[in-house]
Amino acid sequence: MISRRRFLGGVAAGSAVVGAPWVVGCKKGGSSDIVLGAILGLSGENSSLGVETKEGIEMALEELNAAGGFKGRKIRVLYEDTRLDPNLASEKIQKLIDRDRVLAVIGDAASTPTLSAAAYAEKAKVPLISPSATNVEVTRNKKYVFRICFTDDKQGSAAAKFAREELKAEKAAVIYVTGNKYSEGLQSIFTRDFEKLGGKVIAKETFQAEETNVLTFLTKIKDAGPQIIFAPVYPSDVAKIGPTKLKVGMEGVPLLGTDGWDGPATRAKGVIESIEGCYFTDLFAAEGPNPRAKPFVDKYKGLHTKLPSSLVAGGYDVLKMVIDAMGRAASETSDALRDAIEATKGFQGVTGTFDIDAEHNAQKPVTVMKITGGDFKYHTQITV
Repeated sequence: MISRRRFLGGVAAGSAVVGAPWVVGCKKGGSSDIVLGAILGLSGENSSLGVETKEGIEMALEELNAAGGFKGRKIRVLYEDTRLDPNLASEKIQKLIDRDRVLAVIGDAASTPTLSAAAYAEKAKVPLISPSATNVEVTRNKKYVFRICFTDDKQGSAAAKFAREELKAEKAAVIYVTGNKYSEGLQSIFTRDFEKLGGKVIAKETFQAEETNVLTFLTKIKDAGPQIIFAPVYPSDVAKIGPTKLKVGMEGVPLLGTDGWDGPATRAKGVIESIEGCYFTDLFAAEGPNPRAKPFVDKYKGLHTKLPSSLVAGGYDVLKMVIDAMGRAASETSDALRDAIEATKGFQGVTGTFDIDAEHNAQKPVTVMKITGGDFKYHTQITV
């Protein structure tokens, strides 16, 4: 188990004091397990984000332990379900840190709950590493919060560049979810950069996450006459937007989405057909140009009879990177692990080779996927 003590001038176990680094202890008579935590939305709407991330973590965990774990010690991951709720995320990370004394926490898969959890990670001085939370605020001015994905400023800029330079769109519309940090942040960045590149955003519509009918919003967009519609939303939203776009008669106007699209609801019958020929930016492509990903892709396909999503790949890479950092850390404390994660350079993952930069973000190109023949296909990569 993780030691119930902290290095804080002899403060006893069970103290409510926060702010000193955790230390991995040893069981009497033998080595202890390495215990990490994970906060993920494993149930509720858009639970595929957490479920698929967990699949990747579990694949990496099995491989690491089969190879001897960490210095001969078993690695364990304790999961807490956030339901992608920011209040639950804050509560769950506190439990993992204070109750379970984890050395670091992985998660969440989405930006809004990760932002909420980040405050406690900073207070407790325990690293929090997200595989896929892309909102720019997640790591901004944080000492203990990291991510292994690109940020929304990169993703939004890449989407704008793709829309203008490859799709040759001059007029765009935007539809997004109000109150969602991910969706709001991306639409703002796309608008800024699309117009910097000489395009014009001629319509913007926003709706609540619980909205079931988006007909009115897409009718207004149709009336504006865009050549492309930017939709930085989650799978449950794509399931509303795609079929409705056809219903209002915009078959020839492609949607351009973001990495939040990747999920079962987007692939569902009646939805995937409605977005044929559309595009979305993503963190990973199973059939992309990285040859290092092939064994991972083949193994996942053998286990699940489908290709891994970017969420699976992110979950796989995030655990591998954390354990890699532990091997470079000066000691088995949360502060030493934080320093090692910050110093990560040239980590070779299935999502690509990356450094952790000064802002605690991974530097990677942005993948563009195209919906072709009822499936997600690698289209290109954009560097911004």
